[in-house]
Amino acid sequence: MVKQLVSEETFTTRAELFSDPAKLSGEFMAWKQAMLRGNTLFGWLRHLLFPAKGD
Repeated sequence: MVKQLVSEETFTTRAELFSDPAKLSGEFMAWKQAMLRGNTLFGWLRHLLFPAKGD
């Protein structure tokens, strides 16, 4: 089955996505910081030395 595309939706092409490398890099850095928020050196050491059941 082939899905019909809605013509009113806008799409970002690869050319548009990679046209501004500085902006793309900033967005990736923001995403990375959001994903790593809450990770600390103490938390890493605790996980390494005394892992909890849910780790």
